[in-house]
Formats: sequence, structure tokens, C-alpha cells
Amino acid sequence: MKNKILFFLFFTLVLQAQDKELHIEYNLNFIKPIDVKIQLYATKNESFQTILDKDPIIIKDINGNGEVKYSKVNPYRIYKNNKDSFMKYEEILPQNLGGKKFNIKDSLNLIKWELTQENETILGYSCQQAMASYRGRDYIAYFTTEIPYKAAPLKFHGLPGVVLKIHDSNNEINIEAISLKISTALIHERFFEDIEFTSWLAYEEIYKKRFKEVSEKQAQMIAKVMDKIKMQKPNAKPRASLPNIEIIIAENSNILK
Repeated sequence: MKNKILFFLFFTLVLQAQDKELHIEYNLNFIKPIDVKIQLYATKNESFQTILDKDPIIIKDINGNGEVKYSKVNPYRIYKNNKDSFMKYEEILPQNLGGKKFNIKDSLNLIKWELTQENETILGYSCQQAMASYRGRDYIAYFTTEIPYKAAPLKFHGLPGVVLKIHDSNNEINIEAISLKISTALIHERFFEDIEFTSWLAYEEIYKKRFKEVSEKQAQMIAKVMDKIKMQKPNAKPRASLPNIEIIIAENSNILK
């Protein structure tokens, strides 16, 4: 009887532990402070996060009948599955490249971190420094193993703990945790159910193709104007406004994804 009671208590504690999740709120800044927050929820094997911007992004979709529909998107969503090493997320082309939304499925085995001996205390937790390159940028991260979870903001992954701070080597992108708590589990992979996904490589090719089209069109338009006023044609490149953790085209790298 005693063994049954002990087993019941153990089983109850296990269930309670499984029902708990880590909730972290991060500030995201790009060169100067911007009003963007990241809400991250993590259990042992999964995490889900939303990126909240005060100004929703307007995206363009074209249906099978060729009809164009514009809609506001806020927030972005990112789901990570540590057990099976994949993530699902929403990717939106920059407004100057059409603003179309894509659903991406990507790997969680892409970043190779190098641990250093540097340490920093963040929100009362001792954090170790790590460095890595990821899709065009060099990053410095601070993670802690004092919290029994494995999580990182945005698409960052691969460190043996919880990332509380990360920035790139040029200090253009800065992400830092501002609050942390344990709450009832509510992982949201179901938001991505019954959705067709594409790969990052396919999205990258679409991005490059659209960038080339827009660059050529803008250059032609500017050339016509410059010819009329007999000025030298400038090197026209489309620009965006917010940061992107990846660099696909160097001239168009300032997009929040």
C-alpha cells in the first residue's frame, strides 16, 4: 500500500512538472530602441514564441482566381521542436519586395556555437558567453543552465540552456530578456496544423528573384527620370526598415523576421 502511495505521489509530481512551462519576455532593439517584444513559452521539448510589434505588418496574398488580398499580420509565430530538431515559422517578404507571407519548416541543427570563458549575470542568473555565425551575421549570446529548459529567442538554437541575451557583432540587433516566470503549459504547434510549408532555401530563392526584379524596375524608373533632367543614374537598390537576423541580400538586410 505504501509503495502504491509513493508511486501515485511520484506520478503526480511528474504530471505537474510536464504541465509547467517557461515564459520569457524579451526586448528587441535595432540600432536604436524600437517597440517590439518577443514572448517565448518553452517546455522540455518544445517552444513557441510570438513577436509583437506596435504596428502590424501589411501582407499581400493572391488567391487562385488572381484576386489580391491585403491583411494585417501581428504577431509572427515561431514553433521549435527540440526532440525532432525542427522549427516552423512565418516569414514575410519585405514590403518593398511584395510583403507576401510564407510558412517555413527549417532545421534546428544549423548553428555551431563556440563557448567562451566570459560570464554575465542577467535577471539574477549566471550566464555563459557563446559565439557563432548564422546566415550572414556574427552573434554573441549569453545563456544559463540554472533553468531546467532549453530555449532561445527568434530562430536561434543549439545552446545547452536558456538564452537570455544575444546581439550581433555590429550591435545592430540586440535582444535581452526583461522578465521570466514559470506558468501553466500552453505550447501552440496547433496554430501550424494543416498548413503547407516550404523550405528556407526555397524562400531564399524567391527573395533573391523578387529583389532582382524590384531592383531592375526601380533602376529603370530612376534612369528615365535622370535622363530627363540629364543627371547621372544612381545605383538604385530597394531598402527596408526593420532588422532581420539573416542576411540574404546585403543591401536589403534590415528586415524584422
